[in-house]
Amino acid sequence: MLLDSMRRTIGTDAPFSIRDLALIDPGFRQPTLAEWNRKGEVRMLARGWYVFADVQVDLPLLFDVGCQAYPPAYVSLESALSWYELVPETVHAITLVGTRTTRTSVTDAATFVWQTVKPLRWFGYRVVEYGRGRRFLIAEAEKAILDYLYLHPGLHTTDDMMSVRLDEGGFAALDHDRLAQWALRFDHARLSRQVHVLEEAMRNA
Repeated sequence: MLLDSMRRTIGTDAPFSIRDLALIDPGFRQPTLAEWNRKGEVRMLARGWYVFADVQVDLPLLFDVGCQAYPPAYVSLESALSWYELVPETVHAITLVGTRTTRTSVTDAATFVWQTVKPLRWFGYRVVEYGRGRRFLIAEAEKAILDYLYLHPGLHTTDDMMSVRLDEGGFAALDHDRLAQWALRFDHARLSRQVHVLEEAMRNA
């Protein structure tokens, strides 16, 4: 059976796209995948990206899909801040930063939001491995904060910064030299001012 063959080739827990299926079977067509989805044999996680229906969908898998579905992209902003336990809230969307046009993908499984930065500001991420040879890209904690400030230009005052609700202990443990150096690398005056206000706000919290 075609579905079983695809499962053996792809692996039971790996996300896949129609391009992956077409590499295995050049004759594979989208209607077959749509039929599998309707029958509940596969599950769509993001537009064009699927897993087999019995796969346990967790955060690393969703991060992986987010990075692959609209590359180049790495997990950042609220999702990364939550991953590092720098904010108390549960994040309901997978937030990523990339260099292409801002995009949102909503499925029953998850909401993905890709925000845009210029290529010169696309740095400061690392590779996280999970499962059996799977991986995703995520911003370092300092870069997640910079991305968040940069993409939220309305954050100006001490009260604005405190409204982000960054964990005081977690923030204190960051590499503040790296935070300052990477802020300069953005080459953006407003961001530098935001970082200064944030540092003062957290120091006096």
